Amino acid sequence: MKEYYIELLKHILPEKYETIYKYFNTKKTKKFGIENQELQRTKSLDSQKSKEGQPLSRMATYTYGNVPNKNHNSTGISLTTSDAYTLTDGPTIFLADDVEKIGNFYIQNTNIPKEIFENILLKIAHNNELVKEIEKLEKSSCFLEKNDGQDDDSSKKKDSKESSKMSNEAYKIQSQIDKLRKKIYYVSLESRYTPNSVSHQKYWTPTGDVYENAYVSSIGEEMTKKIMALPVENYCKVLLLLGIGLFSLHNNKDYVEIIKQLAEEQRLFIIIASSDYIYGTNYQFCHGFIGKDLGNLTQQKIIQAMGRIGRNNIQQQYTVRFRDNNMIKKIFERQEYNIEAINLRRLFSSD
Repeated sequence: MKEYYIELLKHILPEKYETIYKYFNTKKTKKFGIENQELQRTKSLDSQKSKEGQPLSRMATYTYGNVPNKNHNSTGISLTTSDAYTLTDGPTIFLADDVEKIGNFYIQNTNIPKEIFENILLKIAHNNELVKEIEKLEKSSCFLEKNDGQDDDSSKKKDSKESSKMSNEAYKIQSQIDKLRKKIYYVSLESRYTPNSVSHQKYWTPTGDVYENAYVSSIGEEMTKKIMALPVENYCKVLLLLGIGLFSLHNNKDYVEIIKQLAEEQRLFIIIASSDYIYGTNYQFCHGFIGKDLGNLTQQKIIQAMGRIGRNNIQQQYTVRFRDNNMIKKIFERQEYNIEAINLRRLFSSD
């Protein structure tokens, strides 16, 4: 179908383009928002008498069938609040150069009350202290195991009593580590702040309705505890509570592996990734955003980014949303300098 549209564009006369563009722009319907509003008769008075006892006649007023929700304020990128319901059927990928900046934006945009946010940070701080203690003990345990392994291969073996003592010491350290891990708090958010939960949708959707196909993350307690026990930045842990994971080359390796697992199992709401993840990412996404700070992407990279979307069932909704309209133009323009083609020629040509 896309090929037919492109073919059709080739046959439009240049002088007619502006007229055609204006016509379709005025006729297009809004993809998301309040639609099909019909007048509906509602009662404005249930009581037949006033306080003075005088009879009152019943009046009728007319209102829209879909009453706008005062909390809804779509910006197109309010993905944890007003625009969350537009992310349907599966996970979303948000490609950006500065993933940390985007992540922090969504923490602020979620509007978590100060007292709740402070309570979350206190629990995370408590967990961070435990993580530091666990790291120290793990280093000690590794040191003992290393020395114990060296003794087995060394010609100068230590006395069996000393070897047994080291094993007992390693066992004690492991026992301490297990106790500390049990003290790690399970941190969670009220469902109202979890994007696309029932209570969240009632608060943020255009009419307060619940959309059945709106996608909700399903990270689970076990994975949450694993992330909370990692030495990663606090904002990464808060984002996980919202169902958001970060793909960044600067992140902790264990964190990245967990995020990869969650992405593969489609348990995350959004993945925010740098352009380094455009190639070779085989995860299934239903929606994608290409950030403003990726304005220097080549035509081929933009096409590759779009290729991350729409690999699931044909009955689902898919969207690619550009934060800069110039990127859309770049897709249809002939590129005078194609860096990817030049690099391929160099790769496959011989002197």
